[in-house]
Amino acid sequence: MLKPVIAILLIIVGLHTYDARAQPYGLQFSSHEVIPEKRTSLDLTANGPLQLADETEIAFDLIFQPHKAIYFGYVMRLITTGNQHIDIVYNQRSASFNFVNGEQISGTLPVDTAMLLNGWNHFVLRINPVKKKLFYSINNSLAGNGPLAVKPASEYRLYFGSNSYEGFQTTDIPPACIKDIRIWNDGKSRLFFPLSESDGLTATDKQEKRKAVVKNPVWIKPRHQIWENVYSVNTKATASIAFDKKREVLYIVSADSLYTLNLTNMVVQTIGFNIKRDSIPPGNQSIYIPLTDSLYNFYIDSKQVSRYDTGSKRWNHHFNFKDLTVYWQANKFFSAFDTSLYIIGGYGQLQYKNQVQRYHLNSQQWETLQPTGDFFMPRYMASAGTNDAGDTAYLVGGYGSTTGDQTINPRFTYDFTRFDVRSKSFHTLFQLKEPSRQFCFANQMVVDAPTNTWYALVYPTDRFNAALQLIQGSLTSPAYNQLGDSIPYSYYDIASYADLYYCQSSRKLVAVTLYTANNRTDVKVFSIDFPPGAVTTIANQPGLFSNWKLYVLTIAGLLLAAAGLAVVRRKKAIRQKRTPTIIPSPAPAIATGSALQREEPVALPEPGPLVKASAIYLFGNFEVYDSTAHDVTTQLTPLLKELLILIVTHTIRTGKGIPQEKLFEILWRDKQQKDAKNNYSVNIAKLKPILESIGACHIEKVNGKIQLVAEENALYLDYLAFNTIVRKSGCSPAEKQTLLTILERGSFLNEVNYTWLDDIKSEVSGLAIDWLLTNFNTNTITDSGSIIRIANAVFQFDQLNETALEYKCKALIAQGRYGLALETFQKFEKEYEHSYGEKPGKTFNEITERQ
Repeated sequence: MLKPVIAILLIIVGLHTYDARAQPYGLQFSSHEVIPEKRTSLDLTANGPLQLADETEIAFDLIFQPHKAIYFGYVMRLITTGNQHIDIVYNQRSASFNFVNGEQISGTLPVDTAMLLNGWNHFVLRINPVKKKLFYSINNSLAGNGPLAVKPASEYRLYFGSNSYEGFQTTDIPPACIKDIRIWNDGKSRLFFPLSESDGLTATDKQEKRKAVVKNPVWIKPRHQIWENVYSVNTKATASIAFDKKREVLYIVSADSLYTLNLTNMVVQTIGFNIKRDSIPPGNQSIYIPLTDSLYNFYIDSKQVSRYDTGSKRWNHHFNFKDLTVYWQANKFFSAFDTSLYIIGGYGQLQYKNQVQRYHLNSQQWETLQPTGDFFMPRYMASAGTNDAGDTAYLVGGYGSTTGDQTINPRFTYDFTRFDVRSKSFHTLFQLKEPSRQFCFANQMVVDAPTNTWYALVYPTDRFNAALQLIQGSLTSPAYNQLGDSIPYSYYDIASYADLYYCQSSRKLVAVTLYTANNRTDVKVFSIDFPPGAVTTIANQPGLFSNWKLYVLTIAGLLLAAAGLAVVRRKKAIRQKRTPTIIPSPAPAIATGSALQREEPVALPEPGPLVKASAIYLFGNFEVYDSTAHDVTTQLTPLLKELLILIVTHTIRTGKGIPQEKLFEILWRDKQQKDAKNNYSVNIAKLKPILESIGACHIEKVNGKIQLVAEENALYLDYLAFNTIVRKSGCSPAEKQTLLTILERGSFLNEVNYTWLDDIKSEVSGLAIDWLLTNFNTNTITDSGSIIRIANAVFQFDQLNETALEYKCKALIAQGRYGLALETFQKFEKEYEHSYGEKPGKTFNEITERQ
């Protein structure tokens, strides 16, 4: 029992040592790219001017946003008693900052544009009323000083960005980001605004708890935590993708068109080919090669490569193909060292590959290499990336087998391997720690050799409605950690594909997902600001670790006490005769007065985030886990699956189960009573060992009805938790969060379609939507993150719910994500019009106008 306790304590200590301050944060200013009334303003003195005596120093950090046309504007304006103003203005023409004192420029300091775009710059403004001097510096470089007519005891109004203070209005502001505003007075720290908020229209001073007011904010933290869907397209045939990292252009190659997405300005072009291809082979891949400044499309099986001619808008070679590729999900990279395209691994025809193939660009010759060094297990669904020189590739993870034969012990692997182009050799560097839930990798990863780190996307392979999760690892050790929120990912083995790219100039990571079905490919592009941060950390909670040693000792004591109590209870339970009880459920209205009705609320076991031992999940994907948290869903044949779902849903819904005659009619309608009974007995016998592996539960016939029976708290069912909470007149905040977590998994049995299930699905959907929209206060947006979660949960059940749309758009705008709000509305409007033949009841402006 001590081992789990120690492990949990280590996790707690690990969470403590994570420094939340390392998370990217700050305030981004909407500038010339939007109309004046949408530009960002930060007023540190909205609640009254600052009373500052003697010497005052104002400091802050600033960085410019890349790829903007206009950078001119006011960074800061300080207005003192007597309406004297001191400004910091960026002069784009001279690439310098002007320090303006009243009607004259008292100093100018040029700053290298690369410094402004690629790193934070430290600004200091010092006011000395006694000496009547004004001092200023950037990055410790003194710009100079000038005369000052400020009185020793003055009132100050301080603005960053635009401001509407009468007589001193400014709307010309540069596209900058600022953070860590500090104000010292008489050598003592007075105010500190880190600007580390994630949403809202105020910023809080950490010392005096003063509130600053922000208009049109774009908070930096969520942009480094939340992936944004920036582009989607549905193309003909099996599309492939490539990336020009110098220009930051994404290419999407289809049979009849080439789509380009410029990630610096989000401009999209669709180029129709002059000579169209009827189709392109499934398994084709594309790559952009900087050496020739060209886009290539290739098909490994027939060793064919085609180069795109931008002038004639055509490919120089069309592929001949008959069979499906045997190189699904093969990894690729280009090496400038020997001007060659390398292809490693792949899968097809029940065989995993570990071949290393090379296509030499100059000679246009293919060859299969015989690499030396460590054994590289045949695999697919691995991730690969190279250093800048292209002479070293790194590969991680995948799924395959030692022999390459799919029928002989296929498994996940988590080895991290280096491939040396010069020596043509593999070297296994280390093994990543095997996760509690297995995952595979997106095809492309990002390697940051100078910092010895790498980034990759991982996903589970046991569900269609999966999700990509970004992880960051080290080139020198097996440690890795999770960053950012998840990306929706439709996974269906070889029909799915994903890549990850890094835009160095735009400072963002870009994820691309592809899903091909019915000779069409659904392409989605997501981005997150770099460096990515963790979505939530315990260290972010104020005061939680103010005395962490005491906290850890307290947790240790509680865990040890819990362990002892569990042992005592277990021994007591063994001594006593246990009486099986029907899984409790509050009876619906039609069953009022039933013997199952309870006066006290049912105690609900708390659901785990994804996997829980002894659990049956009905929301989202149908999943069953045994007592060791192992997924046993695949052990259920289609008939056993329907039989179990039929019994579980009716047991929970009615509290009594399903009449035997009704069960026979649904599953064996074409059979005689005797044959139906025999079929039932055979399948219950098959189901019994699976239920025993789940926990203390079994199928039983009571008063002519078939029901699921379990010992109390022996089994977790999300439908039971839902049914219990949603029918209560009131519920606690913890129960609200429990139910929201359940509903976020997806609609009720979303991949299961039985005729008898339609009414139950309709009932659950109605209850879920009504509960979501009435049990949370969404009239005022005070927690935009929760509002978005609620709206997304509603969309799981009703994709065209206008109320959820309105809440989500308002919440996104509260986070400063105006573009995403508009995109969300436009996508909704398109689907709504397609379904109903008319537009939604409100326009975007009507939804988002301030109350």
